Amino acid sequence: MADLETERRIFGELRRLVSLLHDSVATMERLIPKPAFLDAGTKDKRFRFDSPTPQILQVLMCVRIASGLDACLDLLAVGHTTEIGVLLRTIDDFVGDVFFVDEVIDKGESNATTSQIKFLKDYFIDEKADPTVPPTRPDLKRRQKVQASEARTLGGDNPYRVVGLVKPIDDVLSGVVHGSYSSVMELYGGASLDEAYFHTQGMLERCVEYRFFLGQKIHEALNTFFKVAYNLGDHDLANTLREERREFEKSAYYSTK
Repeated sequence: MADLETERRIFGELRRLVSLLHDSVATMERLIPKPAFLDAGTKDKRFRFDSPTPQILQVLMCVRIASGLDACLDLLAVGHTTEIGVLLRTIDDFVGDVFFVDEVIDKGESNATTSQIKFLKDYFIDEKADPTVPPTRPDLKRRQKVQASEARTLGGDNPYRVVGLVKPIDDVLSGVVHGSYSSVMELYGGASLDEAYFHTQGMLERCVEYRFFLGQKIHEALNTFFKVAYNLGDHDLANTLREERREFEKSAYYSTK
């Protein structure tokens, strides 16, 4: 564990990198068409894209990644580490979705798999336009395919190694989302059995552990945003994100526990 002053510097660096992600989203937003404003003046008013594309979906996932990481920083400041785990699990999904459709961009829609085409079509269904259509949810088979797509994109010569790494992490974070026994009991603590209780307002003693996890996820986000910026043709932004990721990797902030 680092000393208090070092922890403050690390937190400040993580905040700076997440601010970079916010700025990146603002830049990406200018590189895609504006959505249409539907049913203005009614209770169903909403913004929706007329012609959805894989690139638009990737930008939307970047929106959720940046928003989720910002919320994680706020939760870390007050010790809500278990709730950070819930958000990290959702961010895992968003990163997976980016790389799932990335193959469509790289290989062309004519070479996309049936599951990739279906995912793109289902994702952009406007439930408010047809209330009889239930909100779509990714099923287990699609999640497995997303993990396999991540592995092919990030795994280099050995994608099976990435599958082996992703699944255990995914399983642990899924347990946090669904209130697994071990994840709930992580909220129980104290100096002795007599003093122990459930900490429903945060556990500051676990902040260093989750600050490290959050740093790893911010690193992954920099890598993900780099690819999305590249797909949008903004090579300046892509290069900035790549260099920030490299500098972060070399810094003590990335590895300090």
